[in-house]
Amino acid sequence: MSLSDKGVVCALLMKSKPGSDVLVTISGGSSLLVLCQTSVETLQKLVNWRLCIDCFTVTMAKGIGNGFPMAAVVTTPEIAETMSKALHANTFGGNPMACAIGMAVLDVIEDEGIQERAKQIGGYFIKKLMKLRDDFNIVGDVRGQGLMLGLELVADRASRIPLPVAQVNKIWEDCKEMGLLIGKGGIFGSVYRIKPPMCITEADVDFAVAVLQRALEMHQERVTTKTSH
Repeated sequence: MSLSDKGVVCALLMKSKPGSDVLVTISGGSSLLVLCQTSVETLQKLVNWRLCIDCFTVTMAKGIGNGFPMAAVVTTPEIAETMSKALHANTFGGNPMACAIGMAVLDVIEDEGIQERAKQIGGYFIKKLMKLRDDFNIVGDVRGQGLMLGLELVADRASRIPLPVAQVNKIWEDCKEMGLLIGKGGIFGSVYRIKPPMCITEADVDFAVAVLQRALEMHQERVTTKTSH
């Protein structure tokens, strides 16, 4: 998705990154009022990604509680002040246990340099995945940032026709049988969504890539066998 400065946009409701399926590019020098909806999954796993726009409100959930169900809203003091002028209700608003857990998670992220580690391990990971792209024609694209990565499978790299879902699912199941759990998504269900825990090591990455490589090899063997018959 691309937004240019050809038109006038007064406000935008968006996710900072819509998963591993699509990466958003915003260009142009226009000033935008942005209500940016995202999740802490994205905030934690994407590093050094910036928009040249003014973002006024961010909502987040999921990983901010490290397994504990909670969400948060971050906004400017001016917007927060207006909340005292209207009647509103929130069933779980201000839950002290949730707040304590959220603060503890943020402390660990800061104290242990988790975001910087996501940048380093993510860079190592994506280079390994790009090697798979070079070695296997069905890997049409590798994209992402930090520890939020996507690997797209295609039937034909030139036309970018998606690999049939049945074949995508078989490779996915082969990975699972060999001990690797990854997600999948995309409009055609042909993108592997790779979003590992932020505590993974290079050894974990090596294992994951080795499993993916073997699963892709098994796919090639099935195609060759079918063609020969």
